Amino acid sequence: MTREEFNQFLKGISKETKVSYMLDNGWDADNDIMILSTGDLVSFAELPSIAKAVKQSDLTLAYEFVRTGIYYKDYKEADTEEELVSDQEVTDYFEDYFNDNDFEAVAKDLSTY
Repeated sequence: MTREEFNQFLKGISKETKVSYMLDNGWDADNDIMILSTGDLVSFAELPSIAKAVKQSDLTLAYEFVRTGIYYKDYKEADTEEELVSDQEVTDYFEDYFNDNDFEAVAKDLSTY
């Protein structure tokens, strides 16, 4: 499969599916971030850390998901995981993936989501 064929294939895949695939394959850990449910953040993080993140990032903790960053000011929140990943990050991921892996296998994997 060529790059053009894969790019055409990707146009038919929803952003939600692409982001799920990215997260399942460690994209967030590779970029020193985490996307987790707000409940998990509140359950697992220490209270002082949560307070710093809320204050520095203006979090409300009223959304379903939180994207952490290296710094507290980088935290973001949204109702869906795909809202926390930019279109450019999705594009960059699949361009990088093409250079490192077999497109046929990636396309097959994406088809199962």
